[in-house]
Amino acid sequence: TFTVEDQTLTYGDGATISPSISKVSGLTYTITGTFNNSNFTGSLVIPTNTSVGTYTATFTVTVSDSYGLSESTTKSITVKIDKKALTVTLAPSSTQTTYGTSTIFTLTFSGFANSETASVLNGTLNSTNSTNSLSGNVYTITTDPTLAVGDYTIKVSGLSSNNYSFDLSKLSSTLTVGKKGITINPNDVTYVYNGLAQSLPAFNGGTPNYTITAGGLVSGHTITYVSYTGSRTEVGSNSIMVDTLTIINGKTNVTENYELTSDPGTITIDPASLTVQVMVGGSASNTITYGDENPELSVNYIGFVNNETESVLGGALKLNCSTLTLSSNQISGYP
Repeated sequence: TFTVEDQTLTYGDGATISPSISKVSGLTYTITGTFNNSNFTGSLVIPTNTSVGTYTATFTVTVSDSYGLSESTTKSITVKIDKKALTVTLAPSSTQTTYGTSTIFTLTFSGFANSETASVLNGTLNSTNSTNSLSGNVYTITTDPTLAVGDYTIKVSGLSSNNYSFDLSKLSSTLTVGKKGITINPNDVTYVYNGLAQSLPAFNGGTPNYTITAGGLVSGHTITYVSYTGSRTEVGSNSIMVDTLTIINGKTNVTENYELTSDPGTITIDPASLTVQVMVGGSASNTITYGDENPELSVNYIGFVNNETESVLGGALKLNCSTLTLSSNQISGYP
């Protein structure tokens, strides 16, 4: 008689199974059998790469004596091969990045048998808000750089295996996307006094009247509008600052993904040119006829702006005139 027991194995273990035979001296015992559509003699060797499943193994023990007589006994057992558990990690558990910049997560598998790698897994890895690629047992997960500012959960799915067990549904990581800093300064500007408040006009396309000094834009993004604070009326200078701006990506407004800072620019008002014309007897010709009485002197102003008059001038007008004398019948000067 012989005994042989059912077997429960894990994928990758392999096993050698031999019946236990109560032998009698003088008799010859031969063991044959079948497993997984293959025949064997002696012990049953189960390869380490035998797939997960439930199999039937049949053992036949033939007893022969010296007279050529023989007798065979057959028994069957169940061989069950279970899945091998893999360890899977998604790292880091949380991280931060700046708008417009990708970050990397890794999905790592360990515990494979038979020198196998993650390439034996079935399906295609799906990772939220990202793309991925496999090298060996590690998936590199690259997040989408266009993700708007906010918090995101990185999840993975789509893989399975006939021979390995793992649970991707329990894995998740957190990605926080922060605003991208950008420093925009208004260009310095100089105007001539016109009696009105003057300022740097809002940029609404065309040649920029600002300068980006730090941070910069994400590739493909465009500034379409910039407004400024600060104006000046009188001659002199003061600061101007960026107030608001609009940044687009294609037709999408992405301004909220940027953190704006601004260093001051300068607005300068230069004096307007004013011509003072001396009038002789009410005429700008500055000529008189010999023998006439001394004319009245006055001035005429040319160049006032915004309907202003001499009333805006400071101080008191003073006219100086040299004395006119007659010598050798020639006019050399008149009061």
